[in-house]
Amino acid sequence: DAFCLLDENAQYIIDRKFCEIFDGEWLVNIEGKISVRTLGRIPIRKVRVSGIGMAFDCNLDDINVIGKIALTLK
Repeated sequence: DAFCLLDENAQYIIDRKFCEIFDGEWLVNIEGKISVRTLGRIPIRKVRVSGIGMAFDCNLDDINVIGKIALTLK
């Protein structure tokens, strides 16, 4: 279940079917703002979110992960 996302700088192929969140680039919804972010898993169901502005750590349940970035075209 993939789809293409276009923004001003790149095109992304996003896979909405995933079993587990692991290190890499993901499309996420954080407090109503949707963006491509780099996620890094931290023990005890936490994740480090980076990519735009300052990086931060949060619980996996605090963000809504929409899909895994399968391909980026710039």
